Amino acid sequence: MVTSCWECEKLMRQPVTVTLVLPTGQSPQVQLCQSCYQAYYLPLAAEMSVEETRQRPPAPMRATPCARRTPL
Repeated sequence: MVTSCWECEKLMRQPVTVTLVLPTGQSPQVQLCQSCYQAYYLPLAAEMSVEETRQRPPAPMRATPCARRTPL
């Protein structure tokens, strides 16, 4: 089956299907050619991951208390 790229409209047989998460909460799936996937989607996804980490840093690891040794 031949389809067109959502970004550049290039005809292709093997699209890359990606999910976009919109501020409205909708998550449409679009089909991109390999070139647009690498040029636009991957850098955008990487930037979003960095931004999400800045806004919501990972939870700190809880330190495990050392076991106390009692003299024998």
